[in-house]
Amino acid sequence: MTTSPGLRVGLKALEKYDEPTMILFPDAVLLADAEFYTLQQLALAQCTKLQDRAERILMELIGVEREEARALLAGSGGHVKTALVMGKLGVSAAEARERLGQHQRHFLKLPIDENP
Repeated sequence: MTTSPGLRVGLKALEKYDEPTMILFPDAVLLADAEFYTLQQLALAQCTKLQDRAERILMELIGVEREEARALLAGSGGHVKTALVMGKLGVSAAEARERLGQHQRHFLKLPIDENP
């Protein structure tokens, strides 16, 4: 697999984060066609992996089925924390974002044990 090592390293580093919903490679236009294609395939595979991980997180933490986890993620714009609050409290994405904003300094405590 021949792709720019720097772009592969960057793509791999992005795996640590659940929130990115779009991956851009502005420098990839400088790659040869085969390298560009390989990089696109790596990015698509990573997106599939991270989507599955996000669904599994919701399924485990709030006890929903995969289809509901997908719906929550779609409704939250792909944001796992927002989807978690939405599913746990039964609130809208806007309400979930507001509650998360109120708790932004508490990284280990999400507002999911509060009554809606």
